[in-house]
Amino acid sequence: MSAAVPTTHLFKSKRRDVIPETPPDSLATFPGDIDVPADCQGDREGCAWNSPHHWLPGLACGQRCQAGSHPPGSNDWYAHLLDQVAERDSPLYITGATGGQAARLRFVDHGLLLRDDLVGSIMPIPKDVEDVDVLLSKGARRDARLGERGGLRARWAHDDAAVDAYYDVYLATCERLALRPLPRNFIIHERDRAPGAFRLILAELDGRVVAGKVYHMADGYLRIVEGSAIRDEGVTELMPDVFLLREILQDAISAGVRFVDFGITEGVAEGLRGFKRRMGFLEDPRVVSVEVLPEMGVVRQDVALLEACNFGCGFCYREPWVPNLSTQDCKAEIDTVARLKHSGIALSGGEPTIREDLPELVAYARSRGIRDIQLHTNGWALIEEGYTEALKAAGLTSVMISLHAHTADVFARVTSTQEAFFERTLRAIDRAREVGIRTILSHVVNAYNYEGLPEWVRFINGRFPGIEVFFFYVYPSVKGQDHPDMYPRISDVAPYWYEALAAVDEAGLNINVDSLAGFPMCYMQGFEHHSKFYSAEAAVAEIGAEADDHTLKIPEMRHAAGCEGCKWQSVCPGFWVEYMNRFGEDEFKAVL
Repeated sequence: MSAAVPTTHLFKSKRRDVIPETPPDSLATFPGDIDVPADCQGDREGCAWNSPHHWLPGLACGQRCQAGSHPPGSNDWYAHLLDQVAERDSPLYITGATGGQAARLRFVDHGLLLRDDLVGSIMPIPKDVEDVDVLLSKGARRDARLGERGGLRARWAHDDAAVDAYYDVYLATCERLALRPLPRNFIIHERDRAPGAFRLILAELDGRVVAGKVYHMADGYLRIVEGSAIRDEGVTELMPDVFLLREILQDAISAGVRFVDFGITEGVAEGLRGFKRRMGFLEDPRVVSVEVLPEMGVVRQDVALLEACNFGCGFCYREPWVPNLSTQDCKAEIDTVARLKHSGIALSGGEPTIREDLPELVAYARSRGIRDIQLHTNGWALIEEGYTEALKAAGLTSVMISLHAHTADVFARVTSTQEAFFERTLRAIDRAREVGIRTILSHVVNAYNYEGLPEWVRFINGRFPGIEVFFFYVYPSVKGQDHPDMYPRISDVAPYWYEALAAVDEAGLNINVDSLAGFPMCYMQGFEHHSKFYSAEAAVAEIGAEADDHTLKIPEMRHAAGCEGCKWQSVCPGFWVEYMNRFGEDEFKAVL
């Protein structure tokens, strides 16, 4: 598909990366001004709008050929959308829709992933314009004339030979940019489904095709579908893209077109957006894409937003060199996760709730198409008026709150804080649950708290019935190297641990014992079903390496001699090398 254009100077946004939710006045009536018959029931032969991938709900005809009789925004409309994108296994682009956080969450509620970090590029053409140069900036006019004087010639064609010539240029572009190309049948389909609207324009230099653009023109609207140009020496400097665009705009003027649509791009693609601005296009923020929600994986990609924390847990595994990222840096990290199409993201620290921009970052992650957004926190700011509600509204799906003790004195000792902070943390857990955010407790077993494990389980079951719990075993590295007294022998922990596991099953608690950062399977005997190792092979088979986001720590682990022949050896990497260097390896025995 093609791409998009201008914003910041038009919308006077406080944040230069924000795509506004209201269009400029010159686009306020788009697409309602497109000349389609209001009474069409989807039976117009060769209609350009009968497109399963490009919807404009504001058309007078309601695009009934695609949407049926379901009014946009109705439950039946969402259900129909879901069927459409599931059947084609590809995104569906909607132009003229209103995005924003409320819209995102409505789509999620209906099983659809909505991305509104996209930008459409539209050029309105006033009725009295006859000369194409009126529409172009001075620089664009110069570049178009450069191609013309350099020998570029435009030719319209739609036969198979012309399609083949363009497709060769397109393939060369995809190879240069390392993109997977669309099949040739895509162009043929665009031609055959609406032959009266289809246009293919080629730029030729000495009889050789060096560029081309595919577009549709119908009912006062022109939409560029795809475009490519050779980047050879002697061609690039002739600016064939600008040359062809000038020819397309002149075609639009001659045909009485009201709007020229340059297509859709990601809001972060500033280079492409800048080019379209320079060509005179306006950015239309009312563009979204929808697709079926991906299955959520068992873990999330961790993004540390800062190193700073108002607690001082001696076992903290967060590297001290993690920078306190700016808002833009955080968004760049979120962009990376979005492009990798991870199933979710975990926003962590340090303590992320001491950042003023956290709700903004949560909303940004959701706008980038990330469905599963978890917050790792000590809960500090969650008790502030309206704060937890703001996170929920921004799209936060779950929160993992650290609670490493069930009494104020042990809590203060583990976290190096005041005993009053214990009650504040309990209130934070209450607030998250009250506003409907899925809440998980994180409990790191260490030398200060392991004797209280059974009572901690009973306390949690009574204080927060039905809550989920993740257990971790203290990680003997990073900051913890300065606090060796926090690391107990696992065999000393075992009696209390097994009593706690029995209490878990008696109470019916929903717990998960982390794999790499938790207990090995030789200390889960009889309770294996609570370990992430138990389902590790199935998870890896389903979602690959994303099945565990701790894989970078595997080099810090090894098997003990006693692990030989263990039934779990294929999924269990052993235990921490640092631990075995300190305590030896005699505590680890194979489960046969």
